[in-house]
Amino acid sequence: MARIGFQVQGTPTTDQSIGSEWRKRIIATVQAKAHQERWPIPIRPSKNGFRVVVRFRLDKAFETTDLDNLVKPVLDALFLCGEIYKLDMQTEAALSDLHDSSVESLLIEKTKSVNEGISVELEWTE
Repeated sequence: MARIGFQVQGTPTTDQSIGSEWRKRIIATVQAKAHQERWPIPIRPSKNGFRVVVRFRLDKAFETTDLDNLVKPVLDALFLCGEIYKLDMQTEAALSDLHDSSVESLLIEKTKSVNEGISVELEWTE
C-alpha cells in the first residue's frame, strides 16, 4: 500500500470553479511537494481505488459550512472531474489522471482552529 500526505494552508472554500484561488493553491502545494518528494505523478492504482482522508481546520466558518460542500473542490483539484464538468474543460489534476469516481473510501473531518487549512492523506495499491 502506497501512501502520501500533504497540508495546504489558507481558508478552505466551497468554490468548485476551475479558476478558484483555493483550487489553485491546492494544486500548487501538491505539485511542489510531489516534485520535492519525487511522487510518481500521475498516480494510478494497480487495483481498487484510492482511500482519501481530508481534515479541515476552520475558524469562523466552522459552524456554518457543510463538509460535503468543502470536500468537492479538494477532490476536483486532485482528480479529474466527471462528465458534468466537461464544459469547464478541466485538463489538469494535481495527482491523478483518473476521475474522482476512483475514490473508494473517503473520510472527512473538521475541527475548529485559527490556523485554517487542510490535511490530506491518500492510500492506494501500487
